[in-house]
Amino acid sequence: MERLMQEPETVLQPEYAALIRQQDERPDQKVRFKDTIYSEDWASVLWQEPAKEARRFFEERLTGKPLVDLGGGIGWMTGFANELRVGKYINVDRNHHKDLPSDPHKIINSGPLGINIQADMLDFVARLKDGVANFAINGVNQEAINDERYVEALAKEVMRATQNGGLIFGIRSGVLAKISRTLDNENSAFREVDLGKETGFRVKTRSSQYIFERTA
Repeated sequence: MERLMQEPETVLQPEYAALIRQQDERPDQKVRFKDTIYSEDWASVLWQEPAKEARRFFEERLTGKPLVDLGGGIGWMTGFANELRVGKYINVDRNHHKDLPSDPHKIINSGPLGINIQADMLDFVARLKDGVANFAINGVNQEAINDERYVEALAKEVMRATQNGGLIFGIRSGVLAKISRTLDNENSAFREVDLGKETGFRVKTRSSQYIFERTA
């Protein structure tokens, strides 16, 4: 964990601090922290026979590498992460324990299946070194983040912190939609992956799914 984080004294940009504070002061916290099950859809990569090539795609990019699950709730991605033998599964969610303060440096519990950190997503990712992790973002939509400036900042920081050859992926996320629009408008070190075309298997979900690979 320490190898991923910047120095503890890293100071957030004032703009980021203001965006994080605004989210923490929202009156509609029950809506913000509503648990979703979009992460479960990725399990089809693990057990469906036609998904063999899709599984190999993820194994080549995630096995032995850290996977940060942003807004992972109770850890729906734990099984996916461990079946693919990621180096470390890190679940970052602001609402793990309501009675504890947000802390991007403190591990609130740890075990063989991964670690949980109660922290704001932007607060955590903005403190990571460049190019150190893979990222999953599922169900982090307009209900979870109600400020486009926060979405833009988190998308920027996630892209910065993604390792070369690594992935950003998920279902129904405004952050991922923002990254997709960024790739449409700029020359980027990322490419958007069409899993169906590349592996012959598409994760079945009613919501938009995205996979991005960092190529440089």
